[in-house]
Amino acid sequence: MVKHIAVFNRWGQILYERSNIQPNDHAAGWNGKFNNLDVAPGTYVYIAEVVCDTDETFAYKGTVTLLR
Repeated sequence: MVKHIAVFNRWGQILYERSNIQPNDHAAGWNGKFNNLDVAPGTYVYIAEVVCDTDETFAYKGTVTLLR
Protein backbone atom coordinates (compact mmCIF):
# COMPACT_ATOMS: atom_id res chain seq x y z
CA MET A 1 0.00 0.00 0.00
CA VAL A 2 1.17 3.53 -0.67
CA LYS A 3 0.83 5.13 2.73
CA HIS A 4 1.53 8.63 1.41
CA ILE A 5 2.72 10.24 -1.83
CA ALA A 6 3.22 13.85 -2.83
CA VAL A 7 4.43 15.57 -6.01
CA PHE A 8 6.04 19.01 -5.85
CA ASN A 9 6.98 21.69 -8.34
CA ARG A 10 10.41 23.37 -8.34
CA TRP A 11 9.27 25.90 -5.73
CA GLY A 12 8.13 23.21 -3.29
CA GLN A 13 4.41 23.68 -3.88
CA ILE A 14 2.43 20.44 -3.51
CA LEU A 15 0.70 19.65 -6.80
CA TYR A 16 -0.65 16.22 -5.85
CA GLU A 17 -1.02 14.42 -2.54
CA ARG A 18 -2.75 11.19 -1.57
CA SER A 19 -2.68 8.72 1.29
CA ASN A 20 -3.60 5.05 1.72
CA ILE A 21 -3.61 4.05 -1.94
CA GLN A 22 -4.18 0.36 -2.59
CA PRO A 23 -1.94 -1.53 -5.05
CA ASN A 24 -3.10 -1.47 -8.66
CA ASP A 25 -5.44 1.49 -8.10
CA HIS A 26 -4.55 3.18 -11.38
CA ALA A 27 -7.15 5.90 -10.87
CA ALA A 28 -5.27 7.13 -7.78
CA GLY A 29 -2.13 8.21 -9.69
CA TRP A 30 -1.20 11.80 -10.51
CA ASN A 31 -2.73 12.83 -13.83
CA GLY A 32 -0.37 15.76 -14.48
CA LYS A 33 -2.90 18.35 -13.35
CA PHE A 34 -3.08 20.91 -10.56
CA ASN A 35 -6.39 22.64 -9.76
CA ASN A 36 -7.87 20.85 -12.79
CA LEU A 37 -5.36 22.50 -15.15
CA ASP A 38 -2.53 20.74 -17.00
CA VAL A 39 0.85 21.58 -15.50
CA ALA A 40 3.73 22.44 -17.81
CA PRO A 41 5.98 19.69 -19.12
CA GLY A 42 9.06 19.38 -16.96
CA THR A 43 10.65 17.65 -14.01
CA TYR A 44 8.81 17.30 -10.71
CA VAL A 45 9.91 15.92 -7.35
CA TYR A 46 8.03 13.17 -5.53
CA ILE A 47 8.21 11.60 -2.08
CA ALA A 48 6.45 8.37 -1.19
CA GLU A 49 6.09 6.14 1.82
CA VAL A 50 5.21 2.55 0.90
CA VAL A 51 4.22 -0.35 3.17
CA CYS A 52 4.87 -3.85 1.80
CA ASP A 53 3.11 -7.15 2.65
CA THR A 54 5.50 -7.80 5.55
CA ASP A 55 4.54 -4.44 7.13
CA GLU A 56 7.97 -2.99 6.37
CA THR A 57 7.87 0.69 5.46
CA PHE A 58 10.08 2.15 2.76
CA ALA A 59 10.62 5.81 1.87
CA TYR A 60 11.28 6.83 -1.72
CA LYS A 61 12.10 10.18 -3.27
CA GLY A 62 13.09 11.19 -6.74
CA THR A 63 12.00 12.99 -9.85
CA VAL A 64 9.44 12.33 -12.53
CA THR A 65 9.51 13.95 -15.97
CA LEU A 66 6.16 15.00 -17.38
CA LEU A 67 5.93 14.98 -21.18
CA ARG A 68 3.02 16.23 -23.24
